[in-house]
Amino acid sequence: MLAGLDLNSVQKLAEAIDAQGVPDLQVVYFPGIDIFTHVAKDRREAQVRYLEDITDKAVGAVLDSYQKKGALAGTYVIFISDHAHIPTLNDAQHKLGTDDEHSPFGLVAKSGFPVRRPLLTLGDLDKHYQAVLAYQGFMAYVYLAHRSTCPNEHDPCDWTNPPVP
Repeated sequence: MLAGLDLNSVQKLAEAIDAQGVPDLQVVYFPGIDIFTHVAKDRREAQVRYLEDITDKAVGAVLDSYQKKGALAGTYVIFISDHAHIPTLNDAQHKLGTDDEHSPFGLVAKSGFPVRRPLLTLGDLDKHYQAVLAYQGFMAYVYLAHRSTCPNEHDPCDWTNPPVP
């Protein structure tokens, strides 16, 4: 199942290269190894097997896609994952929270942006917010609304405009 997550990402990448051409810089993120490490019983040995059996195959498939396009020599491809070779501890101290004032959510909220909380229920979708965070350990995407379209936290934001710096 987690191997499918990584291998499906590689398939989507190959399809994007076929449809849109070859970028000068490609960043490939493998989420499966991190998720796998959090649940594996014998983490170190299982992770080595995952890297050998899944990640190596996925990296090879990406490089094959570039080679088939004749673009391998002129393109930078960066492969990243969260934790990768480091076994993780499955306890509260080592998990990223969303309610702590020092969490990414808390820090953006301190900056004055009402933040959309993760895992909203359907009843929460009508609540207004000016920031959305999607983070995966070391990497995060922060989406900010153009605040002039929602001057207070009770007004809905127009998410079609980019934020003003």
